[in-house]
Amino acid sequence: MPVADEDVSRAWIDPRAAFAILEAFEALGDGPTLPSQERALGQLGATAHPALQARLRALFERVRARPRHALRGSLRVLARELTRERARAASLSADAASLLGTITRGVAPSSSVIEALDGGERLLAAIYADPARDEPRLVYADWLLDRGDPRGELIVLQCDRARRGDETPSARERELLEANRHLWAGGLRDTIFPSEAVFTRGFLSSVWLSSWPNDATVGDPSWSTVEHMTCRSPDPLGPRFDRLLVDAPLRSLVAVKQLSTYDAIAVASARPSASHAWTTLGLAATMARGPSLAEALSALELPSLRRFELWGPARELPELLLQPTCLRARELAWTCDLSVDDLRTALALVGERATLERIELSRTAWDSPTVRVRRDRSVELVGPSTRGLLVEMVQRLVALRDELTRVTLTVRARARRARDPSLWAPLLAAYGERATVDVSRG
Repeated sequence: MPVADEDVSRAWIDPRAAFAILEAFEALGDGPTLPSQERALGQLGATAHPALQARLRALFERVRARPRHALRGSLRVLARELTRERARAASLSADAASLLGTITRGVAPSSSVIEALDGGERLLAAIYADPARDEPRLVYADWLLDRGDPRGELIVLQCDRARRGDETPSARERELLEANRHLWAGGLRDTIFPSEAVFTRGFLSSVWLSSWPNDATVGDPSWSTVEHMTCRSPDPLGPRFDRLLVDAPLRSLVAVKQLSTYDAIAVASARPSASHAWTTLGLAATMARGPSLAEALSALELPSLRRFELWGPARELPELLLQPTCLRARELAWTCDLSVDDLRTALALVGERATLERIELSRTAWDSPTVRVRRDRSVELVGPSTRGLLVEMVQRLVALRDELTRVTLTVRARARRARDPSLWAPLLAAYGERATVDVSRG
């Protein structure tokens, strides 16, 4: 008797279970396919809900065409998920319950696989317990390389580069991350933008949050290696990240950017010590009525703060700069129009505040240039990569030639038109030897 569509929907075609199945099989590496896996995947492809049929069928064909490894850690998560679903089988038809049991047995890891995975989890636990040390990471890398896992190579390459103080990723690192970034984001990939994730010494170090974290995500030990975190939206109706900042094992976190005033005050109320290690804070002005930036900044305890960033209108900036926390900051950054008046404001601020070493200005656009103003009244213009913006910024710097001691222009542009020397010729004419230009193909 065919399984009723609604019965299957209530069983394993729950989005959590169905997409866990997809992710689990997509995560398998090279090696032989277990017959039980192929049978289970065949059952899935034959009886899937219409919304998933095409994806499952394409996945099944890829598995049949290319040998795959037995099982990995994601299958253990999947097996637990399916076991929970199976507990509901009493309310299903006999055929639906039978199918669910077949799938569960087909993907359940063998005892030998579980033993191997447990060994890897112990090594991971050592890394998460002490994220600053290289030794546990390199031991785990050896364990991975023995099993043909390319992440082991990434860990070795990045640890070696970090030890040398080299900030430029090798071509091989970029190749490994291009192929595996989404997989190596692990249990956090539904809460972050994997394409924006940065890996340092083989593990996540910088993430951009994308959605509301659930209970499982908050408790994921992968947060232990994250050093830099960017929140997505200051909209009070959007995702809230205060619980993540309070409860997640963020042992390495030192920089939080675009934090809404709502989240800032919630973190300060729930666990004041959560922000003690933050050296960089970026506050975002809310899109609706809510706590002010000054209220949020005064609520947080930030004894380690070195850099303060303001995202949104700078009308509260004068008030913010009077906050004791801001007085401790050595670097200030905010978004603005990059007008001549904005640049003059930055020059005045860096001259008045003895603690300020640098002010950084930028626009909100993705291709925005960045202007860095230093205490010695020198300015560095980084970018932009487009011809029109470059001409505009050069004109503004020329207007300030009597107020600046030195100007450095750094351009990284692919388009030849954006690397035309005539674009910055007025800058060189106005500043002479006080101007430096560094241009290369981006």
